[in-house]
Amino acid sequence: MKSFVLYDYFGLEVYFQGESTLPITVYGKRGNLKAVKTIVLKDGLLAGIKDNKVDSPLDDSDQELFNQLVERNVTEIIKSWIDIYVYGIKKQPELIKQRLSSN
Repeated sequence: MKSFVLYDYFGLEVYFQGESTLPITVYGKRGNLKAVKTIVLKDGLLAGIKDNKVDSPLDDSDQELFNQLVERNVTEIIKSWIDIYVYGIKKQPELIKQRLSSN
């Protein structure tokens, strides 16, 4: 299954997987551990971000980083989804080299 990596944060990847789906589903992965979030839109506006259960979840530290990456970049993630799945624009992953602050 094809995936589209959006961010690489010191080995923690944030990506879309497979075909386009609504609501938007975004994945996080480090090794064999993963996390999944659903970005819910209503009438074109952000209605929420929900956690999905997975079999091999990220450890607590990586889960918190994944949460921060998705929440802080949700607008860009939605734009990337549109670029990739609506317009067919290929995007290069953003390599994040600066540590996230805890704010």
